[in-house]
Amino acid sequence: MEPLCDPVVEERYGRQVAAFKNAAGEPVCDIAVIPYQCIPILVHLDSASVNKTVPWPSVREAHPLLSEMDRLRYHHWDCEPYRDFCQRLGLDPDRNRPTFDPALAAVGETLVLRACIIHQEQREAPWTFFGSSKTSLLHKLVAFLRVGGDRSLAAYDRIQSTLAEIRDDLASDPDRLLITRAMVEAGRLVVEPEPEPEPHGPVVLVIGDPGPFTAERDEGGFLSRLVAHIRRQRWH
Repeated sequence: MEPLCDPVVEERYGRQVAAFKNAAGEPVCDIAVIPYQCIPILVHLDSASVNKTVPWPSVREAHPLLSEMDRLRYHHWDCEPYRDFCQRLGLDPDRNRPTFDPALAAVGETLVLRACIIHQEQREAPWTFFGSSKTSLLHKLVAFLRVGGDRSLAAYDRIQSTLAEIRDDLASDPDRLLITRAMVEAGRLVVEPEPEPEPHGPVVLVIGDPGPFTAERDEGGFLSRLVAHIRRQRWH
């Protein structure tokens, strides 16, 4: 592939991208920060599609920054190699980073850090059910506690379900205290669902004399026949 020009920052499909173009000014490859759960990921995108990646071998040697990206190693939002590379591309390294209310910042940021570190460790170690479930639990807690997160009772129940799967193994895990604290904070934030309205409105029971029974109130004679039937039952 012919060499590409230096990247320019653009907004495409609602994303901030570093757009690499050819000499004719045509977009060839976009680089964007698209987190996986709460982990920062730099993704090479096809500029003509919303979520399609460009074939990496076809562009990796077309610009020095793309070649460098292929060798970039990082695992967290605050890693210097990641932040420095984003800034050289012109990208905001904190784009889509989870944020937390001040009271939750300490536990929230620690959850993000542990999720990133464990994700990196799992890429280099054999898969285990506990490791996979624990990572899922951390991601769910971050998604619940972050600003704008889903704090519904259903979301909290899903966290508890994941926790129950690994509760015994977690008892000796170094992250157990962090997860326990996060669960306590999440429990305080659960938004109880609104009671469902009755389909036909509330049922009103009238206690007392409903007023005299008149022919005008007897539609179709049904009430008259019902009263007559009851009277006959009482005398037989």
